[in-house]
Amino acid sequence: MDDRYMNLGQYENLFGCRGPLAANLPRYEFRQGQLDMAKGISNAIERNEHLIVEAGTGIGKSFAYLIPFIEWAVKNDRRVVIATYTKALQEQLAKKDIPFLEGSLGINFRSALCFGGENYLCRRRLFRSWQKGLFERKMEASQLQKIMEWAVDAKTGLRMELPFEPEDGVWLRVCRESDVCRGKRCKHRQDCFYAKARSEQARAQLLIANHQLFFANIASGMQLFPQFDSVVFDEAHNIEEVAASHFGFELTNTQLKYLLDEFHHPRHETGFFHRFHGLKKHAELLVMANAARQAGEVFFDSVFGLLNGKTTLCLRSPNCLENILSPTLEQMADAISDKIKLIQDEEDREELTSRVARLSKWGECLCEFIEQKREEHVYWIEAEQRHHGMKYRLSVSPVDVTPYLKKFVFDEISPIVLTSATLSVGGNFEFMRSRLGLNQVRELSILSPFDFENQALLYLPSDLPDPSNQNDEYIGAIASRIDKLVHITEGRSFVLFTSYQTLNRVHDCLAERLKDFRLLRQRDLPRWRLLEEFKKGERAVLFGTTTFWQGIDVPGSALECVIITKLPFAVPDHPLIEARIADLKRRGEDPFMGYQVPKAALLFKQGFGRLIRHTNDIGIVAVLDPRMKTRSYGRAFLESLPQCREINDIDSLAGAYKALKHNVV
Repeated sequence: MDDRYMNLGQYENLFGCRGPLAANLPRYEFRQGQLDMAKGISNAIERNEHLIVEAGTGIGKSFAYLIPFIEWAVKNDRRVVIATYTKALQEQLAKKDIPFLEGSLGINFRSALCFGGENYLCRRRLFRSWQKGLFERKMEASQLQKIMEWAVDAKTGLRMELPFEPEDGVWLRVCRESDVCRGKRCKHRQDCFYAKARSEQARAQLLIANHQLFFANIASGMQLFPQFDSVVFDEAHNIEEVAASHFGFELTNTQLKYLLDEFHHPRHETGFFHRFHGLKKHAELLVMANAARQAGEVFFDSVFGLLNGKTTLCLRSPNCLENILSPTLEQMADAISDKIKLIQDEEDREELTSRVARLSKWGECLCEFIEQKREEHVYWIEAEQRHHGMKYRLSVSPVDVTPYLKKFVFDEISPIVLTSATLSVGGNFEFMRSRLGLNQVRELSILSPFDFENQALLYLPSDLPDPSNQNDEYIGAIASRIDKLVHITEGRSFVLFTSYQTLNRVHDCLAERLKDFRLLRQRDLPRWRLLEEFKKGERAVLFGTTTFWQGIDVPGSALECVIITKLPFAVPDHPLIEARIADLKRRGEDPFMGYQVPKAALLFKQGFGRLIRHTNDIGIVAVLDPRMKTRSYGRAFLESLPQCREINDIDSLAGAYKALKHNVV
């Protein structure tokens, strides 16, 4: 970076209208909030302090945190992790924002994109799969052929860069896996995609990761990317949930099925027992594999029986399930271990050894789950109907993640910056600080530069039924109101729900009434395909749940109406939420106003934030939940929003929207 911009006092020039950013970015606009955020972060770095920054939509927060950390890392030979919630933002930083800064700032620095190893193609496993004919089904063989062709010119070997989406079973046979990686002994080492990525990371000052990988790295004992000195958590409102998933564990029947199929697939007669000559003559192995499969079916039948028609059930005491499965898996693992020496090929032995270890580990984790060995953790089971049958999930999570975050993150790494457009509730950060255990932290709040009073209309009808006690009436009423709203904006609408059940009921109600519109429903297509179709489709209406409330960017006229059907309270009887509520009660705190309302308010702000993404965007945010006005806690939701013009009548809304469109034109 030019010396003129290497200190805090010159940030005004750097971000100013005559600075290097303006010179290299068409239609650059100076934003005071962006400058204030950059200066606040630079101060925190200089003082070696943690900082929490709420930066409203349109601030340009990526430049505001990247520039101070680039300066610090280069000057002091440090390494910084930038951790985002979504891979989409991770790629935007790596492929757009950082290359721009490299070309604009006049400073030499290196960055590297970080993904988990399973995202990378392994050339060794790819060629072995091809040579040994591991895929006998025509579709799988066809996909393997496409991957082979792609690998010839692939630059990164990342799955996301494939021109098609392979089946999980195909990709898992050819991707890089830590327990079968041969490292320096691999004959493909010089061309290894993952090794090249790790080499780039070792030379980089900026590591662009995601929350999942960051916490997986902690869980692995810091093995997944190089040592680092500081971290920025972008989209930091998601940290608690991601951390909770990594400080616990999960077992599923689909994991077990895939693992057993690798040894012996009963229908296709494929797997290690059929492929490896040293195992083919041992019929007792097939007997054991079938016994393990039957034990798994019986065990998960007992999970189904314990659920008794529910989709989720908390296990409040140990040994609610009889563990008939772990002993069978251990017997199978022991029997295979005794015969590994019969395998002549060294790589085959290593692969078989790794799978035996996974089999034993799965059984050990099941024992731990059933016996509930972890204190202050919640244990629960879930069932989900999938295309190929029921998926059963056994989950373990800490009730409170703050001790883990304190030990492994906030006391271990400094400085740390946490930023998002939604971190405060009611104008303060108390909720987020308490959920993350942030005791010593500076705070900074920066308002969005957008003119919401002249860009957004907030529709709050007062004539709809209460969803908490009139659900059937509510479904019919919001379907009719959505119909009117969609016609006002001629489509261009997101309809956000808090449950798939309500989404499907409303969608079915409107399918005929909105037959002249392009209706897109979550789960009918992959999320990225839905967004592509929405952006290019005229008169499009997208029906989505939680994943569409946040991390979605549709600037311009493609989206001019966001319909929030219901305040997004977490399901109070979900075992993890229920356990957190009980924990707060034990501490003498009010779980509703102190946890449930602020948590819902943050997601509500995220939903609202889908509408205005640019200074020229306009539109309507419609909240079809009357509790915004009829319940005292509704004020917490209203106060979380920027100042907008509020309208209660649908006819007045139609006129105001037309006027808004006319002013833009």
